[in-house]
Amino acid sequence: MKEQESVENTGDGIRIEAFTVEQVAQKLNLSPSTVRREIAAGRIRVTRTNGGDGRIVISQQAIDEYLDKY
Repeated sequence: MKEQESVENTGDGIRIEAFTVEQVAQKLNLSPSTVRREIAAGRIRVTRTNGGDGRIVISQQAIDEYLDKY
């Protein structure tokens, strides 16, 4: 698994520890496509990165919230 990366929160400039879809899939023992479906359904919160490159990242808090609910 890749190292987690520090990503700037686009809302308030706070730096958060975050993971890619692929990293979350490995952590949760799911496929990346399942993680993307859970994101699309609104069950996993994501943060979009600056720069308009379309990347999304998932915080540890969002992972914990998902695990608590599902």
